[in-house]
Amino acid sequence: NRGDMKSIPAQIDDPQCVALPENCIDSGGFYLRGARPNVARAMDKDTAESAITNDEKNKERKISREVTYAINGGYNDDAFRLEYTRDAKDILS
Repeated sequence: NRGDMKSIPAQIDDPQCVALPENCIDSGGFYLRGARPNVARAMDKDTAESAITNDEKNKERKISREVTYAINGGYNDDAFRLEYTRDAKDILS
């Protein structure tokens, strides 16, 4: 809840701890919901499972590119990002 924070952004004494497995998803989620709510809304258009049909794959690719552009200001490595997204979906579903 950014509104309740005493310092915006909050002071992180050990920023390297954000990269620890037990913290990285929380920090990514906080970033998306707090700093980039439009990106989170774009991600919410996607499904939890990897696309199968060509129409689903095109929609998945479009969402991935939209998110990539919104975060990076370009399409840097968008094919790899889509591949990693699909890998994560396969693991989590």
